[in-house]
Amino acid sequence: MFQVALSLRGTSNFTTVKGLEGSCDLPRERTNIIGLSTPDTTDESGLIAIERLHLSPRDYGFSSHNVPCDRTEHLVADMRSVLQ
Repeated sequence: MFQVALSLRGTSNFTTVKGLEGSCDLPRERTNIIGLSTPDTTDESGLIAIERLHLSPRDYGFSSHNVPCDRTEHLVADMRSVLQ
């Protein structure tokens, strides 16, 4: 359905991400599925084909558990250290 909508709008380059669930962070405990449009290729229905990438966090050195939230002061300090 979204491929048809994007096609009607003339959009041929797009990326889809399965499982964001309202967040901008990819989950660390399961494989992420990323879809990349391939504008020069069409699928059997004539729509732009999508190449699917299955990315496992373990393959990139990430642990499989989410970091627990700490006290607000520690979270703010951690965020500032990332930005510096």
